[in-house]
Order: sequence, then structure tokens, then C-alpha cells
Amino acid sequence: MKRSIIFLLMFVLPLAMMAQSTYKISPKSVLKVDGTSTMHDWSMQTSSITGDAQLEVTEGKLTGIKNLQLSLKAESLKSGKNAMDKNAYEALKTGKHPNITFKLTTINNIEQKGNEGLITATGMLTIAGVSKQEKIEVRYTIDKDGAISFKGKKEFKMSQFGVTPPSFMFGSVTTGDLVTIDINLLVTASTPTVVQ
Repeated sequence: MKRSIIFLLMFVLPLAMMAQSTYKISPKSVLKVDGTSTMHDWSMQTSSITGDAQLEVTEGKLTGIKNLQLSLKAESLKSGKNAMDKNAYEALKTGKHPNITFKLTTINNIEQKGNEGLITATGMLTIAGVSKQEKIEVRYTIDKDGAISFKGKKEFKMSQFGVTPPSFMFGSVTTGDLVTIDINLLVTASTPTVVQ
């Protein structure tokens, strides 16, 4: 009987240590878009990010990402200037394509040291109805409560997604084609499951 219990513990404990959990996006997450214009630099940001991820965490370390999907309403991006926001939404074609989305397709590498590390991955980014495979790099940390923070930046040209850089003041001010997405994503576990 004792041998059976020991065998059961030897079999179950390693599985329990490698838990795959569904993580939800915290409302503390922020995405910011930075760009330039012929007059001055500009930025828009939102904290209205939704989505979830299937992550594997083993002994407090991130060992795998099975799935990651993010979505935000393009019109949740705000600059603090109504005229600029309106022109940006027109350029993003929010009437036909209200959402900006990202879906992870491939994890290229996970480097880890302690409770933090660097992830190199590829995913499908969709803006204004146009989808492109994009390579991203994000740094992450795991806090004492198990919440995971991802931080990264990605540069790309708006024209890659069929977006014409907005102009203002009857065309006298034009924005640059190159923009930078700066994301600070916080996720928390909601439904832990054991990997079989």
C-alpha cells in the first residue's frame, strides 16, 4: 500500500508542478502608439485591452506559451485632442474595421534568468483590416503573486497596413509613416489546469 502511494506521488507531483493556466488581461495594462509629424511628436494610448493567454509556468518560471490573443477597439486610442483622434480613426477605417488584434503564431525563443526573461515570437497583427506576420520581442517578469508583466516595443510603417498617415489643418501638418507601439501588459491566472 505504501509503495502504491509513493508511486502515485512520484507520478502526480511533476505534473502538478507544470501547470498550464488561462491568464486574463489586467485593466492595468496599457498600450501606447507614438509617432511624429511636421509640427511635433504625438502619442495615443488605451488601457481597454482584452484577450487571454494559455501559459505554462513551472516552479515559478515561464516555460511555454500555448496561446495568446489580444484585441482592442481602435477608437479606444486617445491623444487628448479630438481633431487628431477623428483623423486617426478615419485613417484606421474604424467604421469598417473597429478592432486592432494580435494573435501569437510561433514562439521562437524564451530566455530566462530567475523570475524574468526575454521572449522572441511571431504573431499575426491586424490593423485596418490588413493582417501581417510580425516578429516581436518582449521582456517579462513574474511577481510573488504569480502575475506576469510583459513589456515591449515594435516599430512599423502605417502604410504596411494600408493606412495613409493622417494629416491636419487642411494638409499643412502631416504625420510620419513610422510609428512605435509600446505595450505594458499585465496578466493574471484565472483557471489553472494540469498538463496531461
